[in-house]
Amino acid sequence: MKPSEVKFLLDKEVEARNNSSELSFEKPDPLLVASEYQDESIALICALFGYGNAGLIVQFLQSLDFSLLESSEEQIKKALSSHYYRFQKSEDVSALFIALKRLRSEESIENIFYDGYKKEENILDGLWSFIETLRSVYPRETRGYTFLVGSVPQKVPSAGTYKRYMMYLRWMVRKDALDMG
Repeated sequence: MKPSEVKFLLDKEVEARNNSSELSFEKPDPLLVASEYQDESIALICALFGYGNAGLIVQFLQSLDFSLLESSEEQIKKALSSHYYRFQKSEDVSALFIALKRLRSEESIENIFYDGYKKEENILDGLWSFIETLRSVYPRETRGYTFLVGSVPQKVPSAGTYKRYMMYLRWMVRKDALDMG
């Protein structure tokens, strides 16, 4: 098959799927939950937990009370004390909520990302700037939390390591029937 034929087929598929009916409980996707809120922090939570079985991801995300991002840290810890997902213990889930709560009071995710990006106009620099900031507002060193939020590498790896962040960025910038941009 020629590249032009592949492009035609892919464009046709995008056109067929670029509609809101693609987000449903029959076709579970973390974007289903994220799109209910139109909030950058909630969308990030949905993206970071976006690994594993799609149905279980959506089920877990729906069990979260995102209004906790406006609550005290003690309330967050108490409310999320029984919430865990795959590699993340309840303390890791709470840590993410607390870190994002603290971050929201200082700066937007978009601005933090952009400040890192604009230095070299490099997406990975923007991402690493954000990860570094997120980890600094609520330091936590566990395997589950590090897997969830990532870390800034010592050597530059491929961007594939940051698949869930790239999915989040796509949700936030792409303007179509599905994404939130």
